[in-house]
Amino acid sequence: MTREVVILDGARTAIGTFGGALAGTPPIETATHVAKAALARSKVEGGQIGHVVFGHVINTEPRDMYLSRVAAIQAGRAGAKTLLVEKTGMLGGTITNGGVNFPGLFHAWGKQVVAGIGWELVTRAVKEADGTLPDFADYDQGHHSRLQIRVNRFIYAALCDELLVDAGVEIQFHTMPALLQSDDVGWTVTLCSKTGLADVMGK
Repeated sequence: MTREVVILDGARTAIGTFGGALAGTPPIETATHVAKAALARSKVEGGQIGHVVFGHVINTEPRDMYLSRVAAIQAGRAGAKTLLVEKTGMLGGTITNGGVNFPGLFHAWGKQVVAGIGWELVTRAVKEADGTLPDFADYDQGHHSRLQIRVNRFIYAALCDELLVDAGVEIQFHTMPALLQSDDVGWTVTLCSKTGLADVMGK
């Protein structure tokens, strides 16, 4: 399968030291800044963008673990044609494939500090499993790990699928980028899946 695409532009965040001036800025926020910059450089409308690729190294809060899924769902809900390429056969990363079924803390000192699509997924997963959320107001009675939210990883993965499909996102499992090449004509991106290699060509 060959599809013709156009690679418009890219941008990166500033480089900081661990615990430095950018320590309080979430990766999702910096991703938003560079996405806006790349969009401005390309001089096209957001609805004309088909695919956006993000990468980061260290998670600073729970929602950072969902960066690619959050970006894909947000893009789909905003009306952009979006493809999410997933290396494994299940969405959810460490929570599902890694079996670490407690995504992290969403509250601090009795107040919610993390929300958004990550929180939406976690609370829906708990509800679907007929579970209950911890009493977040009872934060000073024992170790903070009591406030971790456990989720059924299979329900969580299914909800990831559902939210992406509802947002109009195309999902391609068992697939990963294999090669990116440029020549005088344009770009060729090779995707590797269980059916073999497929080139996506761009000017």
